[in-house]
Amino acid sequence: MSKKRPMPEDFPEHAHDNCVDLTKRYSASFQTVRRWRDELGMPQGMNRKRRVQQYDRTTGQLLAEYESTREAGRRCYISAVAISAAARGFPKRTAAGYRWRYADEKG
Repeated sequence: MSKKRPMPEDFPEHAHDNCVDLTKRYSASFQTVRRWRDELGMPQGMNRKRRVQQYDRTTGQLLAEYESTREAGRRCYISAVAISAAARGFPKRTAAGYRWRYADEKG
């Protein structure tokens, strides 16, 4: 047998007040995170793109540069997550036989 789905009239009157309090609390915490991002100068949303460079694994020659790991993944048929991990140094900076690195990194 299926359970009866609770209807609004089945809830106590104060239940709505608890939901409103939780909503206020969570929106305040999101505002705090947003303020921290602004103070630290961290980009939000789609602005987090980082240029990534593709190198030959044996010669070290620069093969291509892409606007983001997502674009590189689409063009090379590689997972963007794998490219991102390789650009951060895991495992050994390689993904699909290429070396990857963020363009804004030194060294």
